[in-house]
Amino acid sequence: MSGQGKSKPRQSAKLMQSNADATIPLHDANAEALVLGTCMVDQAAIAVCMNDIKPEYFYVPLHASVAEAIRELILDGGKIDQITVVDKLRKLGQLENVGGVMMVSKLTNNVASSVHIGEHMEIVKRHWLSRQLRITGMELMRDGSDAMCDPNEIIENLQTRCMDLGGSVVEDHSVKSSDILPSLLAEIENRTTRQGIVGCPSGYQEIDHVTGGWRPGRVYVLAGRPAMGKTTLAINYAWRAAMIYNKRVLFHTLEMSNEELVQKCLAMVTSATNHQIDAGLLEKWEIERLKKSAHRAVSSNLIFDDTAGITPLQLRSSIFKHKQKGGVDLVIVDYLQLMTSGQKTNDENHEYTVISRSIKRIAKEMQVPIIPLSQLLS
Repeated sequence: MSGQGKSKPRQSAKLMQSNADATIPLHDANAEALVLGTCMVDQAAIAVCMNDIKPEYFYVPLHASVAEAIRELILDGGKIDQITVVDKLRKLGQLENVGGVMMVSKLTNNVASSVHIGEHMEIVKRHWLSRQLRITGMELMRDGSDAMCDPNEIIENLQTRCMDLGGSVVEDHSVKSSDILPSLLAEIENRTTRQGIVGCPSGYQEIDHVTGGWRPGRVYVLAGRPAMGKTTLAINYAWRAAMIYNKRVLFHTLEMSNEELVQKCLAMVTSATNHQIDAGLLEKWEIERLKKSAHRAVSSNLIFDDTAGITPLQLRSSIFKHKQKGGVDLVIVDYLQLMTSGQKTNDENHEYTVISRSIKRIAKEMQVPIIPLSQLLS
């Protein structure tokens, strides 16, 4: 009994400590100080992280104020060192708030080299992102517990918030043109061995002659009026890429079911029409022939997903998941107007603009060709 009585206070103390730690926002004061101190000591460090010196990334108030001063100096095009930073803080009325000249000077005490400035900046950004995710999670719990809040609106706000956070930490993809040339020349030479097809083949020689195949990172809009056969043509693209060229194709259908798409594939490999199959107008011998040909209609490389009303965020998640599983060579979305942006708006034009921009961004980020179908109504 006495042993049990002694263990409870220790458990309570651990629980209290755990709860206390949970209330401390994630941050690394040393990394923050090193980033700012290095920027004031070595001008080369500015070139590495000048786009990331933002006050909101820094948790410690002193560091946030110094970051604001450095960012102001960067925007002004001025020299950055202890003297100019102190002067900028004084002009911003923040010098006394940060503890004076001595506190600013202390930031440079542990700076040995600017070699690792990039890694230190990534630590600061990662902690900022973690703090934002924690805030988002707390807001989600609060709104999810409020019976007055619309669950669909909560989900839309969450999707928008996640996309904003994802876009706020952008990697630097700039590269010297001289560094691109060797690999580009090698690629141009390799194209001659592939008969002009650089990307995923469409299965149609005339189209491949113009496009060079569906190329990674590009968006190809397949547009037409209702009932013109957009879906049938898109399925042809998908089926030929998967069956003839062994490419992995992800087909998101927002209008039809997965079964309807497979049925269209069956019609492609038999003499029966999709209408005959759909309406049950096949003779017995035709059904037997269809069964024998069925294996040619499907492939594990041809993936259908009939999730309704997907958002760009869901599309990105789907592509990422399938890339992790076995790769994706082509993505088709049928069709654009049935997607939702995840944002609350009554302006359809704005909705389509957001979706179109997001699809282009996803194609570039994931390095896959995307073919969104689009309905022309006028």
